[in-house]
Amino acid sequence: MKIGILTALCDFSAAYSLITVIKSQAEMLERNGYEFDLLCCKSFVPPEEEKDIEFYSLLSDHALLCLDEGGHLYDYQIDEDPLHDFQECVKSLEDTYRENLQGYDVIITHDLMLLSWYLPHNQAIKNLIKEWPDKRWIHWFHSGASAPSPRIKYPSTLRYEAAPNSKYVFLDNYQKQDFANSMDLDASEVSVVYNARDIRDLYDFDQHSLNLIEKYKLLDHDIMQTFPVSTPRWRDKGIRQVMRIFGYWKKAGLRVKLLLLNSHSNEAGEHVQAMKDYADVAGLDYMKDVIFSSEEARYDHKVRDWSYSIPWRNVRDFITISNMFVFPSVSESCSLVQGEASVMGKFVVINSDFLPMFEFCPRNIPHFKFTQNDPDANPKYYECAAREILQGFNNDVSIANSTLGKTKLYNRDYIWQHQFEPLLNWAES
Repeated sequence: MKIGILTALCDFSAAYSLITVIKSQAEMLERNGYEFDLLCCKSFVPPEEEKDIEFYSLLSDHALLCLDEGGHLYDYQIDEDPLHDFQECVKSLEDTYRENLQGYDVIITHDLMLLSWYLPHNQAIKNLIKEWPDKRWIHWFHSGASAPSPRIKYPSTLRYEAAPNSKYVFLDNYQKQDFANSMDLDASEVSVVYNARDIRDLYDFDQHSLNLIEKYKLLDHDIMQTFPVSTPRWRDKGIRQVMRIFGYWKKAGLRVKLLLLNSHSNEAGEHVQAMKDYADVAGLDYMKDVIFSSEEARYDHKVRDWSYSIPWRNVRDFITISNMFVFPSVSESCSLVQGEASVMGKFVVINSDFLPMFEFCPRNIPHFKFTQNDPDANPKYYECAAREILQGFNNDVSIANSTLGKTKLYNRDYIWQHQFEPLLNWAES
């Protein structure tokens, strides 16, 4: 299936938010093996600055200049009489379509519905239906719905008429019905696809970080913690306590990810094995619920140095995608890892048996007597702690909103699987 993304773009202005939407969709298509082109106006001006060329390289690689906007951008007012040149515009567009869209199975249009240019486009699609009975069109609508006025006349009525062989896309479910009503469509005929703002696109993540995020599905979580730890000191840092808590969350049905960035592992094989064994005791699946960076260092020569030290850039990347930091340590006077979690806005839980932690956290921060309660001697304590921590975590609306955004609403994998790909499946059927 070959896809054409039909736009009215004349440049890749960073001030035009639609560019970002189209770029995200192009990345989804390329990542999933679809052949596509971006169709722009003939007057398109490519980016000149090096940073812009790099940012828009994917779009630039796929951009074709085919649409001549001359005369077609006339602003047909909502109550205007039929215009003498309208059919000429339609005829010109039909010729442009035949010349440039012949080889595409699916045409995705962006923002044309907000331009009066959509009127001759809609009529041209209607006119070509007999020539192209199998071609499918998917029209994105990027604004709020408006009801048609009883005063409007043709061709302005075309703004509120669905084109044949077409699906319409709105951006949220709350207003979808209003849009469907304006187009005289059933709500089931309108699909919802969110605008992706994936955290991997917002931050300049290292490629090794991206590889691990993909390999272990690190963004598919309810609770995730990144814990940098020196492998031989794993007991002092409270890894057993953290595993117990994560094990209870998993038992409660939550999707958990505990990423242990365990440096100094090259001469500490017995400690790595002990952590693996304890993860099993806590009910966590090895390299699924709890992931060890030392294992990547063993098998992937590109990150072999991680067995000794994980670069700060990668530590930062993994803390960025996390939302939790349970810290039962008893061995730091001014903890760097606690500072990193706090500065980066994670839900922090500390050890109240180690008073220096309160110097660097508010007194009402969640805290538990981790030292007095050994996780082996008193596992029940950790079940209670897990419930209390989860309650506070769920009540933190900022954490909840950020987690939902990272893992679902703005996550490109989620949008692809649940919204965008089903549209393409419709087009193929």
